[in-house]
Amino acid sequence: MLLSGLVECVGRVRGTPRKLEKVALLGDLLRQTRGREAELAALYLTGSLPQGRIGVGWATLQAAARVLAGAGWAEIHARTVAWTPRRGAS
Repeated sequence: MLLSGLVECVGRVRGTPRKLEKVALLGDLLRQTRGREAELAALYLTGSLPQGRIGVGWATLQAAARVLAGAGWAEIHARTVAWTPRRGAS
């Protein structure tokens, strides 16, 4: 399942006031997933991250937003890759 499918489902859940419809939408979504994908979908739906804390605070997010304001996706990706610490790097 693509992340866009999860996002679309969440939008539909938010868009209905009916509890049974919400349950049906979430059930349909989770039935489409298997294994690790199901685990990740459930985590994201509950607002959790699989890695727990990411160590990024509001000040960092605000600074990143200011730097990337008006940037296209290619520029955002390039800056994110340049900014992200590499595994094993000290």
